Amino acid sequence: MQNIDDIMDEVEVGPDHPLFYSRLCTSLIRANAKAAQNEQEEIEQICANEFDSLSHSLDRTQIQESCSVRNVIKTRQIATKVIGDDGEIRADNLDACIAAMKKNLYSLAPVRYVDAVRDEHILRVLQQLRDDKEAARLLRYMTRPVSNRLAEQVVRDTLLLASSVPVTDVHVRRACLSAWLCSLRQSLGSCFATAPAIIIQQEQPRSFLRDMDEMMNTGRMKRTYAGVEHSVPMSITWGNGDLRKALILDSNLS
Repeated sequence: MQNIDDIMDEVEVGPDHPLFYSRLCTSLIRANAKAAQNEQEEIEQICANEFDSLSHSLDRTQIQESCSVRNVIKTRQIATKVIGDDGEIRADNLDACIAAMKKNLYSLAPVRYVDAVRDEHILRVLQQLRDDKEAARLLRYMTRPVSNRLAEQVVRDTLLLASSVPVTDVHVRRACLSAWLCSLRQSLGSCFATAPAIIIQQEQPRSFLRDMDEMMNTGRMKRTYAGVEHSVPMSITWGNGDLRKALILDSNLS
């Protein structure tokens, strides 16, 4: 464990400097980093990970909100741990994720107050998955898309699967759990769709999972209102939030 003199030498600036707190947190994060010895420690690291270096790069370039990137990575990794390679919910890992999220729910790193709402949502969903047997059943019975390339590509993008990897039932369940765990946000012009989607995701999880299953299998989502059935297809674009857009960065980012 580092002593205070070693920490101050690494930080290189005094407490009155604007960068002191940020550098201090980075120093402590590096000092506490260690290789996981078992799966329980891996889960602890996932739930406690500050993604410090990546967050600094994102905050400096402002290509994406660092809090959203942290949320996406964390939920993907948690979903992969909770849904085993056999497609079943691993109760031991689920309990470990809940315990680790409770322990690391509020970060003291710079500008992490915005992560609190997202992490609280992750914890709430994990607890719902543990306690709501019907929600767990809906997730367990999800199957891979059949003749639906768009849905397959959404699963690949969610889990970062290579094009050579066949999409399986396991991948679909992990992708849908990741979507449930991840806080929803909107791109330009999507507020009328995002607002009710957030309500359904947070307050009607069973409906959310049924909708995800329907979109994976049919490529559309249906609603019946006043006796009339309305069907809406999956969007074929990511809108203004498309991460595949080419970007030109100035070499002098310092």
